Amino acid sequence: VQLDFFGDKMIDEMLDDQRQQQILKRNAQVEKNCDVLKRFIDIVCLLGRQELSFHAHDESATSLNRGNYVEMAHFLSRYDDRLATHLSTASSVFTGLSNHIQNDIVQSVSAIILDFIKKELSAAPFVAIMVDETSDISLHSQASVVFRYVDEDGKAQEQFVGFKDISADRSAKALADMVFKYLEEFQCGNKLVAQHDGAAIMSGEVSGLQARVRIIDHVVGQMNVQFSAMDHLGFLSLTDGDVIPTYTRKFPQEAFNCLINSYREHFDAVCLKNELITFYARDEFPRRNAAEIMLCLKKRHLHIAFSELCKLCGLRSTTREQRLSGLALLSIEKGIIQKLQEKGSEFYDAVISEFTKKTHRLDFQFR
Repeated sequence: VQLDFFGDKMIDEMLDDQRQQQILKRNAQVEKNCDVLKRFIDIVCLLGRQELSFHAHDESATSLNRGNYVEMAHFLSRYDDRLATHLSTASSVFTGLSNHIQNDIVQSVSAIILDFIKKELSAAPFVAIMVDETSDISLHSQASVVFRYVDEDGKAQEQFVGFKDISADRSAKALADMVFKYLEEFQCGNKLVAQHDGAAIMSGEVSGLQARVRIIDHVVGQMNVQFSAMDHLGFLSLTDGDVIPTYTRKFPQEAFNCLINSYREHFDAVCLKNELITFYARDEFPRRNAAEIMLCLKKRHLHIAFSELCKLCGLRSTTREQRLSGLALLSIEKGIIQKLQEKGSEFYDAVISEFTKKTHRLDFQFR
């Protein structure tokens, strides 16, 4: 009996060919996605290095100023066909313009910068750590952490590695634990040098834990000195949600005087005091934090009537620690970014690999 076949290939071979075609098609799309993402990475690096803001108050399609990040993306699309095609056809799955995507790229680039610093620290013969409280006008106390070391070329390097919110606990133990955590993360606790008042202590002079305890004593001592000089920030309690309810009975004159003494030229003292008295007396206003107060005043179109209060709330930093550290890394470590970008595809592949670890619905990985 002679049987006729529909084709010369077996069914499993046909399915395998079809799967290969699907993989090739998917990889071609992944290549386009990665190529577009590289443009966004370059925008983030440029804005970070130039210390320019990313966002605007109104980033909607009808806004005349959608922020530096979005505006730069659309500007580049005039001369970049691939980016122009992406922006004109992108669905809600991934446009690359949202605040979340911007933050994810900032964090991904920051992770690669920190990896670069870790590699240099691992090759350094000894390392010093500097920890200092960042005195700004935010309610949160943030410690800045910097490593100093000598690189392979014999040049002294000083690299910032991040901010750490220490508002909840500024005790000596908490500060010591924070320092130990950084030493463990960057794997340099066994070659640590601490400097205090010009006197250096090598970890090899005394054994193990004793050396580290003495080093931490110096670091914590320095930080305690810094924290003892924070009286000029007492005005932050004026918009502190935990104590605002008590101000309905007694106006916080001491905190108010602290503000005026420190920032007299920025405020109309009489107007601000009247606005605060009115604000404290009204229960309908939110009292959790400065950001919510300002948002409420703007939504109710009261930001003009309470202009001085809005100005006070505007002094408060609302940037999250992770984003703040990321932006600071991009700004401070310009030299590292330049070195990394000179590596070309190696840098972009590393950032994209870090970026894909986050939750996204677009493919950036080849099969």
